[in-house]
Amino acid sequence: MVTKPTCEKEGYTTHTCNRCSDSYVDSTTPIVDHKYSDNGLGEYICSYCGTIKVNLDQFGCSGSVVPTVLGVAILLIIAIIMKKNKRKC
Repeated sequence: MVTKPTCEKEGYTTHTCNRCSDSYVDSTTPIVDHKYSDNGLGEYICSYCGTIKVNLDQFGCSGSVVPTVLGVAILLIIAIIMKKNKRKC
């Protein structure tokens, strides 16, 4: 059985004996980059691990960040306030 790599774990192939169910792993493949998709709110969510990348360019700031869960909450609050007040950072 082939297990594909993600942004958190290597991929590998598991070989299992049909008689005794003994198994071993080989043919590892390296961890891959995050696979982000746009959720339409200026956020990009990794389909492998759920990490959220917030695009700060939409607020007139340069660059983007990959924050922690607390950082995401803070950035989302700031984004809501900034959109409501239509201010730039």
